[in-house]
Amino acid sequence: TSAARVLAARAGVPFVHVPVEALVSKWYGESEKRLAQVLELLDQLPAAVLFVDEIDSLAPSRADPNAHEASRRMLSVLLRH
Repeated sequence: TSAARVLAARAGVPFVHVPVEALVSKWYGESEKRLAQVLELLDQLPAAVLFVDEIDSLAPSRADPNAHEASRRMLSVLLRH
């Protein structure tokens, strides 16, 4: 987190910290919707540093055959933006 904050400060762009808990929902499709909303808001800025805390729990390896469907959908949203 500190390195990302320094990077944003040196670049003169906003630092956006999103804890993974703010994205994950128990409701089908809600997690992807929340992530897409965050990314759409960031698209409105000329530049920004996005730091998703614990992103490794949100988007595991694409090659993992045991990955949960919700994780795959979240990764799909990340890769589209």
